[in-house]
Order: sequence, then C-alpha cells, then structure tokens
Amino acid sequence: MPDTSTKLGLSLPLGNEAVTRLAYRQNLEQIDQKAAAQDQADEPFFLKSAIYNSGLNRIDCTFGKGRAAFLGTLVVKSEDSTTQIPNPIPSTSYYLYIKNDGTYAFNTTGVQIAGGVQIWKVTTGTTVDQITKEDRRGQLPGAAAKIVQDNLDSHNAAGDPHPQYALDSEKGAAGGIATLDAGGTIPDGQIPAAIARDSELAAHLANTTTMHGATSAATANKLIIRDTSGRAKVAAPSASDDIARKDTVDAVQTNLNTHTSDTTTAHGATSANTPNKLIIRDANGRAKVATPSASDDIARKAEVDAKFSWKIFISGTYDFNNRGSGSFIEEIKNNTSITLLNAPSNFGAGCLIQTEGSHSKWLQQLLLDQTDKIWFRTGYDNNGTLAWRSWQQVNGSLIGASGSLCDTTTSIPAGGTHTKRITLNGAFNKVI
Repeated sequence: MPDTSTKLGLSLPLGNEAVTRLAYRQNLEQIDQKAAAQDQADEPFFLKSAIYNSGLNRIDCTFGKGRAAFLGTLVVKSEDSTTQIPNPIPSTSYYLYIKNDGTYAFNTTGVQIAGGVQIWKVTTGTTVDQITKEDRRGQLPGAAAKIVQDNLDSHNAAGDPHPQYALDSEKGAAGGIATLDAGGTIPDGQIPAAIARDSELAAHLANTTTMHGATSAATANKLIIRDTSGRAKVAAPSASDDIARKDTVDAVQTNLNTHTSDTTTAHGATSANTPNKLIIRDANGRAKVATPSASDDIARKAEVDAKFSWKIFISGTYDFNNRGSGSFIEEIKNNTSITLLNAPSNFGAGCLIQTEGSHSKWLQQLLLDQTDKIWFRTGYDNNGTLAWRSWQQVNGSLIGASGSLCDTTTSIPAGGTHTKRITLNGAFNKVI
C-alpha cells in the first residue's frame, strides 16, 4: 500500500491490492493514536492532529474550538482552525503559540512571542513524519494574567517606559527638557549657563559697533565693520579675488595714466621691421615692414617703385621691345653712347611712358621726343607671347606754337555750347 491519507497517515490500498489483517490492525492503531477523546476534543484549542504533508513538505496542525481572554482582547475560535509548520526538520521541536490577534505562530526556541501564549509543542523524530505532541496549555487559563504580568515586568524593567513623557530629573538638565512658566517662557533656572538669556540676546541685537569682535582695522580673523567715517581697512591683497585697497587701485590708475601718455614705446611698438611688434612711426614719420608676400600685405616703397618707377638711361643698347613689365617713366638721354632698337624713325631722345594692362603681355607705350614729336603703340598677348603693334605718330599739325597738343583758342558765347572733336592720326578720338 504505497499511499497514505493526508490527515491521519493511514495506509491506503490500491484498487487491485489485497489487504492483510495486520495492515488493517495497523490502521486501527493509527486511528486510535491520532484520535482524541471527546472530553479532550472539547478542551479549548486542543491539538486534534499534527500530520506531515509530504506533497507540500509541511506539518498541518488542526486545533479544536476555544476561547482565550487576553488583556483587553477576547480570542474566540467557534470551529476548528489550522496552522502549518513549513519545511520541518527531523529531530526538531516546534513551539506553537496563539496570539491576542487570533493568529498562530511558532518558533524552535520556546522563547515567549510578544502578545502570544504557548499552547503546544510538536517534535519530529528521525524522520519528519514521526511526530509527537506535548500539551502546553497549562498557561492558557491564566493567559490574561500572564500577559498583564509580562507587560508589568517589562514596564518596571524599562528605564524610561513612557518616552513620550519627561522625567523630573530631566528638567533643566543636560540632554533633558525645559518647562514653560505661567508666562509661557522658560525659567532662567532651567537654562544652562552656556545658553544666552533673552536679555543677553536683546543686548547682542542692540550692539551695532562691537558685535562678535568686529573692527574697522585690518585685523586678521575678525569681522569687518565700518568706522565712524564709513570706511574699513584690509591687508594688502595677495590672491586675485582678495579685496582691493585704495592704494591698489591708485597704483593701477597710475600705471594706466603712464601707459596712456606713452606715445613712443607703448606695448613695445617700434618703427623697425620687427616681427610680432606694433608699428609706430619714427622721428621722421616713417615705418618699415618686411617684403610683402600675400596680396593684402603692406606694400613698401620698393614694391611701389617697381610697379611705377622713374628711370634714366644714359648709355648702352635701348630696345623698346624689351623694356620689361610694369608701369614706369624712363628718360632717354641724347648722346652718342646710346644705341636704339625698335624705335620709331626720327626719334633721337626724350621720355618713354609705359603702363601695364591686365597682365605683363598687355602693355602701352607713349614716347615723347624732345623735338615735339609724339608716338604711341600697344603690346598684346599673342598666344602667350608679347607682340607689338606699329608705332603711331601723333599728327604734328595738332601741336601749336607753344608745344602743346591742339593749342587753339575758341570763344564760347555766354549761355551757349560748343563741341569739338579731336582725331589723332585716325587712332584717337575725343569730344570736348
């Protein structure tokens, strides 16, 4: 018979299993052992059964009905009630209690549980299904008295059983309390000497000149208070966030005034070509810079002269087709030491004016002869090569007696207009 009943632990035969008289007898003895007498069953909170439930691994305890009077509380069980001991251990005693809230509790020490009375002791054998019971209900009839006595014993043993109330010994004592008098204030006698009285606080509040040792002098570790003139002193500042004094500010102002009045050496300025320095004009109003590199660098006289300079040629071979790029004015002296190439016929000496157009392959030349002759021509970009057009001479008839072009005089009536067109050898037109 492999199965047993859950409450009494009776052996249960299978449907096709024969039952011996011995097995039948053992079941009867098990019933007799587990069953309580009627008078016991009527006793309050009688432990009718304590059976190990192998499926849930616990001991199920069933109590009969009963009632117990606790201090101010009556616990009534009008029918059977149960409690469980989960995960029981072999050879262990479990002490069962009923509490004044009507619940059950247990422990393995037997130490009194707050608000509870011990009623039964359940002990397991070498296996948890071997269970014995011990009645501990002798305390139950006096449950109320025992609870009261326990509470009284605990109360008397407590050093301060009523923490919500103050002891007389705590009045005005260190770590204690202070009471209020009829006026709602604390009597001076209950205030420790180290604590200021109202009069002392009032005097402190009224003190506006020496409170907390405050002083207007530069005194270390003292509060600052203004003197009768509204001033106060501090030590010379050291850190950047220290208070600045008047002499500190005056020194800054002096330095600022000196700096402002410095018109020759401020910030290390110099007229020399010195990197990373401000520029200042020298005594002649000039200043120097390095040779320019970027297009927006400052140009020097040398660069300006190179772009449009005044030259004088006095000897050698003078080739009009190879005067270089850029714009310039060049005097050509009249002497036998000069050999002219690509010059217009009948030119002896004078001045060449050359200007540069969009780049070095676009040039314009104007040649002034010292004998009142004028020629002009242009150079152009011929597939990357500088090519020159022929010299064109300005018509000599346009040169008046005074040597200027079109040196004529025309009278214009008052309020009238006059238009004249000038054409130079068919290549220049101007309306005036």
